[in-house]
This record gives sequence, structure tokens and C-alpha cells, in this order.
Amino acid sequence: MINQIKSAKPKQTERDVVIVGGGLAGLPLALALSAHGVSVSVIDVVDPTTATDAAFDGRISSIALASSRMLQQLGVWSDLEAHAQPIADIVVTDGKVREGASPFFLHFDHQDIGDEPLGYMIENRHVRLALLKALERAVENGEPLELLAPAKVLSLNLKSAQPVVTLADGSELVADLCVAADGRGSMVRGWAEVKTIGWDYDQLGIVT
Repeated sequence: MINQIKSAKPKQTERDVVIVGGGLAGLPLALALSAHGVSVSVIDVVDPTTATDAAFDGRISSIALASSRMLQQLGVWSDLEAHAQPIADIVVTDGKVREGASPFFLHFDHQDIGDEPLGYMIENRHVRLALLKALERAVENGEPLELLAPAKVLSLNLKSAQPVVTLADGSELVADLCVAADGRGSMVRGWAEVKTIGWDYDQLGIVT
């Protein structure tokens, strides 16, 4: 069972780092920082129990070999290994529906780098669950780490000397650094006025 680390907070709490977004990007960063004594608060709008339910997210992610090694260092990989499917080859081509696939292929072979696979395919829910288990262990070991979830961020004040994150319950977190890990439509990125340029490739990908 996942024990949520959430309680009545004082009006203002100081942390070294506040991470908005407790997903596949935010949680590994939190684990890495807290392991070195950096105090971290992770804020996520989704309840952890919901986020790890099979019906919540049916997506699968490709975890590069370097990323799997990072997860090993964070003590997460042992909970993931049984769910990971190795990527032996990557074959890339393109084409059009009416014309068929191109006769040209780009082939990446795992044998070119040795005996290890190029990476692994893993369901997102398994990654989330393993990361949350690692977070629980870190807290039990006394690391300066907490997860506030479900919790909604209302605003980010960047005008003071330190970022101030205000939550829906009225509490505030003051930090030396605020990390935007709240997805492609990041509200934190918008508040920080970080501009982006995007476009639709009008393409589809098939993973087999």
C-alpha cells in the first residue's frame, strides 16, 4: 500500500527544492536530490493510488539503457526488472498510406554496444509504483523528502528573492529552486514565462 505523506501544513514551509509534478520526471529527480541531503517537496495533483491504477494510464515508455542505469542507482530498478521488456533492435522507416513503406530503413542493433539491450519497454504505471515505493523507503530512512498529493498549485511567485509556490489549501512553499515537471502543458512553465515553439508533425508511430 502507498502511504501518502500529507498532513496539515503550516502557512509557509521552506525547502531547498520544490518539484511540481510527481511523475516519471519529477520523482527520479526528487530521489536523486534527497539522497544527497537536499530537502525536497514534490507536489502532484493526482492521488498516488489513482496514478498507479491500471485504468489511469495505459501508456508504455521506452527507458533508454542509460536511464535504466540511473534507476538502478536510485534503488528503483529491482522493482521494475520483472516488468521490463528489453529492446534488442530499433528499425525506423517512413512512408505514406497510399504508397506504402519506404524501401530504406535505419537499423539500430543492440549488438553494436555489447551484450546489453538498447533499452526497455515498461508500462508507466509500473514505473510510477516503483518510484513511489522508493520514495517511501527514502522517507523511512530519514531523507528530507515529502510528497504532497493530491495537491493543486494555484500560483508561482517569482518576484521575491526565492520562488514561492501557493497551494489550493492556502499553504505556501518557499524554495531556492522550483522545478516544472508538470507535463507538456506545464502551468509552472507558463507562470515563469518560458516560451516554447511547437507544431504537429502529422505522423503516427507503431511500436511492436
